[in-house]
Amino acid sequence: MKTCKKCNLPKPIGSFTVDVRYKDGRYPWCFDCRKAWRDARKDKQRELHKNWSDQNRDHVREQSLAWYYQNRDDELTKRRARQRDRWHNDPAYRAKKNAFKKERYHANPEFNKKKRAWAVVTSHRRRMRVRGTASHFSQAEWRALCAKYDQRCLCCGQEKPLSPDHVVPISRGGSNAIENIQPLCRQCNQAKGTRTIDYRKGGD
Repeated sequence: MKTCKKCNLPKPIGSFTVDVRYKDGRYPWCFDCRKAWRDARKDKQRELHKNWSDQNRDHVREQSLAWYYQNRDDELTKRRARQRDRWHNDPAYRAKKNAFKKERYHANPEFNKKKRAWAVVTSHRRRMRVRGTASHFSQAEWRALCAKYDQRCLCCGQEKPLSPDHVVPISRGGSNAIENIQPLCRQCNQAKGTRTIDYRKGGD
């Protein structure tokens, strides 16, 4: 038996951690007292960290954002240079990247659809920003429009990869809102050119 110096209760010797620093080879506190002390210390440290985070979170975020906006161009240039150098000189890195691309893009049709929709929306949105027009359609609206017509071109009726066509072309003052968009395949879109044709109604 051994008396715990924390709770002053006699307990079996097996209730004390082995510690060669002491004469009897056991730590003076029992397991329960040591666990309670460690838990209390963790709670105290967690509370101190929370209080520090609440007081300094905004300040640290402001400093981080300020540093980022001051150095992002240099850091981005350096990072891209390092990636290009590693791509050309590290075959293992190149093989890893190629395997990731193959798994992520080529073997995932659903992801490919989302990526194509994103590319379509962002390209048209940039065109409208350049022209100073605020209205534009979203990726969700474009995908919903394609699903409405069963992923088929409204001109030829075939199921092909679709591209957004402006019923009233942008060059003639048309908007980039979804109400002015119709899904056509690339060939029919190019053949339509800058004419105003609404295939949704089946007429010019």
